[in-house]
Amino acid sequence: MDVLEKVKELEEKALTKTKSKKVAPAAEIIQLPIWIETTRGFPNVIARSALFNARRPNTPREMVKNLSVSSVANANIRYTGEELRQDDETVLMQLIHLTQHQSFFDSVQFTPYSFLSSIRWATNGQNYNKLITVIERLTATGIFIGLTGFNVGTSLIRRFVYQDELTEERLSIWTVWLEPEIIKLFQSSGYCRIAWAQRTALKKPLAQWLQAYYATHKDPYPVKIETIRDLSGSKTAALKSFRETLKKALDELVKVEFLKSYLLDKKGRVHVKRNGKINT
Repeated sequence: MDVLEKVKELEEKALTKTKSKKVAPAAEIIQLPIWIETTRGFPNVIARSALFNARRPNTPREMVKNLSVSSVANANIRYTGEELRQDDETVLMQLIHLTQHQSFFDSVQFTPYSFLSSIRWATNGQNYNKLITVIERLTATGIFIGLTGFNVGTSLIRRFVYQDELTEERLSIWTVWLEPEIIKLFQSSGYCRIAWAQRTALKKPLAQWLQAYYATHKDPYPVKIETIRDLSGSKTAALKSFRETLKKALDELVKVEFLKSYLLDKKGRVHVKRNGKINT
C-alpha cells in the first residue's frame, strides 16, 4: 500500500468514527486563530509527540508504515511516510503561519528566498534544494490522529508547485496547498505559540523539540527523563547518555531565555521554570 492509499484509508476510518460525533466539518472551520507576528502557532497534540522527532540531522531517515508514534496518554498517532524531524517541523510551522490571515483552503505563495530568510536558513543553493526536499517529504505523508471523541486522517501538504510543468524550470514564486483537515487540530486539541526568534536561534534538535513541548504547558510539571526521551523520539538506549544530551539542550533553552532555570532531580525527573514573556 503506497502513501496515498494509506491516507485514503486513514480518512475513511476517521470519517466512520466521527459520523456520530458533534465535530464541526473542515468546511466550517476555514481560518486559523490569530497570533502575533513574532510567534508561530502549532497544534498541541503534535508538539507533545514524537511525530517530528529530535534525532540528529545526519542520522539516516527511515521509511515507516502505520508507525505508532509516542505521544501523551490521550492521543493516538500513527504515521506513514519518511521519518519527520525538527527541520520539517520548522518548515511546517512557517507554512501554517503564512495561512493565518486567509482561508485555510487557499494556497500560500512565497519566494524561496523570503521563506529561507523567515526560517533563518542560509539563502544558498543547498538550502533551496533542502527546502524542496522538506516540502515534498511533508506532501508524501499519511497521518492518523485520534483524540477523545475526535479523529483526523490526513496528509500535511496537499500540493506543492515550484517548477514549470513543461520546461521543469524553477519558478520565482512557489505555491503550497496545506491539507484543510489540519485546521481541526487547532480547535480540538488547542495550540501553543512558539517564540520564533528563540526557535530559529536554537541549534540542537532536542532543544527545538523541548521548546515546543514546554510551550504547550503554562506551568510545566516535573517529567521523567525517560518520558522526554520517548516523546522526543530519541533512540538513545542508555539513559545516562540521553541525560547528557538533555542537559545540553536545556542549557541552550536557558541561553535563548526560553527557560529561566531547570533541575534534574535525584528521582530522574526534569523540573523547568519558563520565563514570563516568552511569546512576545
